[in-house]
Amino acid sequence: MHKRCDTEFADSHMCHYAEYQLAASGIAVPANGAWIDFSCIEKKEGGTVESGNLGCGSFSGSPDSGRATNEATSGNCMSWTSALVNQTGIMLHPNLQLSGPCTETRPVACCNTPFRETFRGFTAAVTNGNAGGRAGMHARCALQFTGSHLCHAAEYHRAHPTVSPPTGGAWIDFSSYNSGSDNRGAMPRSGRSTSPDGTCASWTTAISNRSARVMTPLNDVNATCDTQHPLACCGG
Repeated sequence: MHKRCDTEFADSHMCHYAEYQLAASGIAVPANGAWIDFSCIEKKEGGTVESGNLGCGSFSGSPDSGRATNEATSGNCMSWTSALVNQTGIMLHPNLQLSGPCTETRPVACCNTPFRETFRGFTAAVTNGNAGGRAGMHARCALQFTGSHLCHAAEYHRAHPTVSPPTGGAWIDFSSYNSGSDNRGAMPRSGRSTSPDGTCASWTTAISNRSARVMTPLNDVNATCDTQHPLACCGG
């Protein structure tokens, strides 16, 4: 979806809902609507999705909102990979209709909100979960893409990559939000989670009963630390 926007409007990407509302666009919405992503925002109580305080699917137009990145059958057509009749995506519509079947054809709402993150690519070289630590993962990215480092999930999504991940997935770090690991939303204040849990003991082990996340065309999913994957690289 990002690639479709970038092809027609250079340096643009698919909007998420809050981003579109903050842009205060004066362009009329197409008669059949336009696909758009949900947003996520921290609820006023504070906390993370683990404590039920992360509101994804929010229609708030807040500058603290970010893109909702989890796949959904009734929100983003399984991360825009499905055209099944029983699944839906959200959209902008002149009649204020909020969603429509994934089988229908619509244009994409495109934004070019400035962002700091840069996606550099996926490494040609692969590794298992034992890269000699997180510094070793960053070094592997920098070896192929000068000045880059291993992406964390929110950073990856904020960079709006236009290249699909490999089918088998590419290693990526967890993100954190308000002291908890959370990959569901790419809020502006989401950062890297450095807890050893869920990241192959901070990228120091290749045993089969430990795991970390890999980014696939659908979303980030678990992979065991004994498997080989390229790296998703950001920055520089």
